[in-house]
Amino acid sequence: MPGRITCGACDYRGTVLDAHGGYKWWFVLLGFTGIGLIPVVFLLVYLGNRVHPSCPSCGERRRLAGYDGDLSSQAQDIWQAAKARDAQLFKRSQYVTLATLGALLAAITTLIGVGVAQGWF
Repeated sequence: MPGRITCGACDYRGTVLDAHGGYKWWFVLLGFTGIGLIPVVFLLVYLGNRVHPSCPSCGERRRLAGYDGDLSSQAQDIWQAAKARDAQLFKRSQYVTLATLGALLAAITTLIGVGVAQGWF
């Protein structure tokens, strides 16, 4: 069972949301750092799957305090909706990153093929 919080920004009292940071566009740039494919893959998986406690009502991450009281049905509804929204956004960020990496790989492969056909290499 996730912990309970009180949000200092919106006065929400209920279950904390472990929100995903998601995959970001700049993760693609890590592939060009020259540190190798396997470390980059592990780094991408780690960065993309991180979670951080946040308020399900307003998204605040810093002004959270513990809460030992009872949960209202409204707080549970807010938490369930925020959890579903977070899962949907996380899945979309995975698809966008995968499509970006696929397009980048296709472009690089095409350029290498053209270079070989033209005798550039």
